[in-house]
Amino acid sequence: MVFTVNVPEYTGKVKEDWHAIGKKIDAVLKEHLSGKVAIRCISMEDQPDKTVDEMIAIIQETGWDRYDSQREGYLYSNIEGKKIDFFALERDMARDDLMEQFLWSFYEFHFGDKPTRIDLILVYDLSKLDCIIHQYEDRKDIKDDGYVFKDFENKKDALLGIVRVDR
Repeated sequence: MVFTVNVPEYTGKVKEDWHAIGKKIDAVLKEHLSGKVAIRCISMEDQPDKTVDEMIAIIQETGWDRYDSQREGYLYSNIEGKKIDFFALERDMARDDLMEQFLWSFYEFHFGDKPTRIDLILVYDLSKLDCIIHQYEDRKDIKDDGYVFKDFENKKDALLGIVRVDR
């Protein structure tokens, strides 16, 4: 359930060859998973009090990375007030470019004051999730990247795998 890809050239600090780095990660994903999935990426920079190993243990135990119920997630509010458990993107493992967009977006649309690096990739079974269509205040676009677990008490059942992106 935990797979590792070693990508020492990926720093997340400068514009990089997202395509080439994405291909390396794609190969590991495709080796172990198939079909349509939801992919969620997280950066350890957003988890300053945890190590990668601690996060993996939490995810394996609970089925997700949102271990602190008091901590408000980034962009979880929406104008409809819909509940969103986590953000992810639907992907078909048959695609040729699974990770390129994620790598680019973590650099371009970082969550703090600097670009960030993907350290963990969580892959979920789409059949165990409901997509939440939502919209942010002051934006006209409609988003389809919010998800809730169909069985919130059994989140682990929806988790297909974790990919550790090592340096």
